[in-house]
Amino acid sequence: MTPAGEASRGVAMRECRNCGHVVFPPRALCPGCGAWDWKPRRVECGVVEAVTRAGGNELASVRTDAGPVVTALVIGQGVESQARVRLESRVAAGRGGPGVQVCALLDT
Repeated sequence: MTPAGEASRGVAMRECRNCGHVVFPPRALCPGCGAWDWKPRRVECGVVEAVTRAGGNELASVRTDAGPVVTALVIGQGVESQARVRLESRVAAGRGGPGVQVCALLDT
């Protein structure tokens, strides 16, 4: 497992082996065809659909290149709607224990 705070490229998703539908977060059955046969898929980029600013933080709704929308913590400044971003996953400790934090960075 990646140590807390260390980033890895992209976001781990699942792709249906039967119809190619990509889901995030993972689920048991494919909403496209009802199959339960998945393969891992890592998605590294997307486009910002909306940005929320509160308490000194920015959160972005990012439509990934594979289709699913993720909520990501914005790293850096100046991310606006329609900006192309790179995605990273970071292990972060929360109230429920370790989890994955998705971060958005401007695509340069």
